[in-house]
Amino acid sequence: MRKSIAVLLTLTAAASVIAASSCGKKVKKADPTDVNASTETTASVTSQPDPLTPTEITTVSETETTSVTTTEASTEPSTGQIDPLGGGAFRLNSDGALVFEGDPLKQDDRLLMAAAEALFRSAMQKEWDFRYNPPFTFDSSLYIENSFGWRYFKITDDGINSYADILDRYHKVFSEKYISDLSEYYKESNGNVYLLQGGRGSDIYYSTSKIVSVDSKSEGSISFTVENHYDGTDIDGSEPYSEKKEFSIEYDQNGVWRVVKFTLPN
Repeated sequence: MRKSIAVLLTLTAAASVIAASSCGKKVKKADPTDVNASTETTASVTSQPDPLTPTEITTVSETETTSVTTTEASTEPSTGQIDPLGGGAFRLNSDGALVFEGDPLKQDDRLLMAAAEALFRSAMQKEWDFRYNPPFTFDSSLYIENSFGWRYFKITDDGINSYADILDRYHKVFSEKYISDLSEYYKESNGNVYLLQGGRGSDIYYSTSKIVSVDSKSEGSISFTVENHYDGTDIDGSEPYSEKKEFSIEYDQNGVWRVVKFTLPN
């Protein structure tokens, strides 16, 4: 009886050991699902992000920002320059007079100087033409002479029947207040007008003229200073020099500027 119990206990203990061993092996066996999950987790941690996608987005963003900044900087208007043509603020009409838009007394002096310079150049051309290169057709076979024997030739243009007709055209640019010796170049006789055809050479040293200041402004008139530049360096070695003259204008309610005081520099 005792032997049977001992054998039974031995068998029971052996079975327990085998069962325990079998259970241990089951615990240590890896679950395929767990392995895959672990692999995916490891891959997600160790793999690098696509270098193209984020870099491309960042680069485009930076490029666009730079582009916008550059464009704004390049199109920013300059505050120190005035358009020499006036930017639409003034123009020369077909007669050579200057037409200014708006009230000149409310404008920047630099704009007024640009307008004055345009009128000054027009006045130079007009004065030169009326004196030395008359803009009229004449007949050199028909003439009168003055006390010095100078010949004045008959103007044949329609509409020129008196000296007043000459002045009417001249005063498109020059004010009636402008003191001129134009009468020395034109004579009226027997309902006809005669001109003195005798050109003269220009000052070979003359270079250019520039309006340098606005001296006074009042309703209907503005006074400027013009600086005339001369240079004989390439002619006879003379040193460059300049001289300043008054240049003044008057303007009417239509914005038309005409010359009141002017000296032909060449």
